[in-house]
Amino acid sequence: MYQRIDQVSIYLLVAVLTADLLTAAAVWYEIYYVADDSATATIKAIFLDAAAAVAVAILLVATVETVMVLHKLILEKYLNNRFVQGQEVGEVRGREQANEEWLAWYDRMVEARERGEEFDEPPPEAPGKKE
Repeated sequence: MYQRIDQVSIYLLVAVLTADLLTAAAVWYEIYYVADDSATATIKAIFLDAAAAVAVAILLVATVETVMVLHKLILEKYLNNRFVQGQEVGEVRGREQANEEWLAWYDRMVEARERGEEFDEPPPEAPGKKE
């Protein structure tokens, strides 16, 4: 997913810069052929006018990149928190289940002793020791 974000950013940058070049070419055509200005003055005017357009394009691309990076960081933090919460809930449930198994075993043992019967049932296995 994040590779796609990087590719989108590159495509966005190329698209904006291409639009700037086309705009600069159109401005040059209007100034040089329509206004009949000199080539040097035309190029100077284009660079001065295009500098602002390029600055805006860079600002737009930087904003998009910043949003994408922040989105990635927030998503990773969210997923990490969900994983940790899920792990903690799983551990609590596991302990509860183990306690219930041990309590049931203990109750069976006490009942058997009260009846005077021999109790030879092995205790439940400890969590994580199952084979």
